[in-house]
Order: sequence, then C-alpha cells, then structure tokens
Amino acid sequence: MIRVSTGIKLLDDGLEGGIPKGNWVVITGEPGTGKSILCMHYAYAGLLSGDPVIYVTTEAEFRDVIRQARQFNMNLDDFNTYYLGDEKPERQPQLVVVDIFSLLKTAKQLSAEAEELERKRRYAALEIETLIAAINEGYRVLGLTDEKHKSPLRHVRLVVDSISAFWADKPVMARKYSYQLKIATHRENVTALLVSQYAMTTKSVYGDSRVGVKVGSDIYEVAIEDLFNELLRSSNLIRTKDYDLVNTDGIYTLSLNPKNLTINWCGVYAVVRHRSNGYLYEVVLDDGNSLKVTEDHSLFTLDDGVVEVVKVSDLRVGDYVLVADVGTSEHT
Repeated sequence: MIRVSTGIKLLDDGLEGGIPKGNWVVITGEPGTGKSILCMHYAYAGLLSGDPVIYVTTEAEFRDVIRQARQFNMNLDDFNTYYLGDEKPERQPQLVVVDIFSLLKTAKQLSAEAEELERKRRYAALEIETLIAAINEGYRVLGLTDEKHKSPLRHVRLVVDSISAFWADKPVMARKYSYQLKIATHRENVTALLVSQYAMTTKSVYGDSRVGVKVGSDIYEVAIEDLFNELLRSSNLIRTKDYDLVNTDGIYTLSLNPKNLTINWCGVYAVVRHRSNGYLYEVVLDDGNSLKVTEDHSLFTLDDGVVEVVKVSDLRVGDYVLVADVGTSEHT
C-alpha cells in the first residue's frame, strides 16, 4: 500500500507512513485545535514531493494561510500558484487555490450556463455543485484531466477547509452533500483531506492551575500560565482569532492510562491560551489543593475501583478524584 505523508512526522508514524493513497479523510474538531494547520502541512509536504495541490479555503483568505504557514517555516508562496477564476496562467501551476471569490465566479458561470440551456437555476458560492465544478476545473488547470481523461493522470492532493461551510444552513444535509462531493470529485489518484468543524467546548484549566512537567531529568510543578510565558522566550507565538499557541520541544507532562491506572510522561506538543465565556469551577480537594477548570472539562474519578470520566459540572462532594503526585508519578 502506498501512503501519502501528512507532513507531520509524529502523525505519519502513527499512521504507519501516512494516509493511504486515494483515501478520503475528514478531520473533525473544535475551532483552534489545529485542523487548518494540519491542512497546511499536508499541502506543503505534497508540493515539496512534486504533487500538485488543490487548496479550497472558505475559512480564511489564502494570504492569511500563507502568513500562518510561514510561522511553521512553510513558504507556500515559493510555488507557482493560480487562483481559480483569474486569467488563465501562462505556465502550469503547482498549486490551485479555490477561495470564496473563486467560488463566486464559478457560481456565476454555472448560472449563466444554466440560463443558456433555459434552465431557471441560480447557483450560490457555498453550494456543493459549485464546489464540485471548481475542483474539476482545478484538475483541468493542473493538466491532470482533459476531454479523453476524466480522472487525474497523476497523483494530486485535495484540501477543503472547511467542508462544513457548504451545509452550514442545512446541517441535516451533511451526509448527502459529502457523498455527493466524493462521488463527483474523488478518484484513485486523488488523496483528499477535508475539515469539518463543530462548536468549541473550551475544555481547559485556569492559568494559575499547576501542572507537573519534566524537562530532561528535572521534574517540577509550575502554573500553566507561567509555563506559557516561559515558553514565549524561546518559541514564536502563533496568534489566531480564537487562541494563542506556543510550540514546545522536550517538555513532558504526566498522563493517566485509565485502563491499567498507570501514569506515564508524555510529550507536550503545544500550550494553548484562549478565552472562555462559560462558567469556571474550582475543585477543592481534602488535602487543601485545588484545580480550576472550565465547566465542560472532565476529570477522572474512582468509584468502587473503577475509573470513570466525569464532567466537572457533574462532580459531587465526596467523589474521589484521581490526581498525579509529581514526585512519584503515581496516582493518588
């Protein structure tokens, strides 16, 4: 089986080399969880390997995608780029961008063609038929299809960020529209990465909450806000409208495996800071320690020897909460 790199080594390792070639992959998550960043890595890895890329962006202008990608040392503007709907390129592009303006132009063209055929049909930019037409045009611009060849002649990467925009006003149609898109545009030589978004739940801890961290052989407790500020000294801040993010390297924190009740040091990929409009809960333990978390944050509880995951809003006085002893790395 041929696998296609995501551009993120750790993820590729977990996928045994990457996404199986020709697969249709949907990434679903809350705002600010890194879905768009994954798309950038995926597209950039493809361009570096020689794969042409079609990049559909409904969430941001592509210049903002380029700017954010630079923060991860990815220069998307190094590649010959064509914005669908502009004048035909003089030379074949490596990257075709489909943004909201491209979709508007495509919708206008589809409506004009329908009128010529005496069909009273007006197309909208964020309509699944418009997206299908734009992607198929992208294949042609990249020189991958023609009148004789309806399927791409060589491998192409497709990114759609986000597919949710096309059913935002009709969420019950999500399954139908996604199947419609796949049948119309997915081919053996197309490996697609699509983003689906749902509402943010802000499962977070308060800034003064203390966490156990390990750097090298040193183990200590630190307030998560202090850790974030310390990381700013050596890492670049990535700022979006929803969150601030600092990447980490060589920092570990304790993680509980609820199946065997073991606690292990696991690597920290990034520390994220964001605002929360929900309630904040303070959980006070009988040893005097406390933890402040947002209302939909979950904690591990112990009931008759069984570990359960309970939302903090459902926690009751007298419940046993599992916490880690940084000094021993054991559950207490």
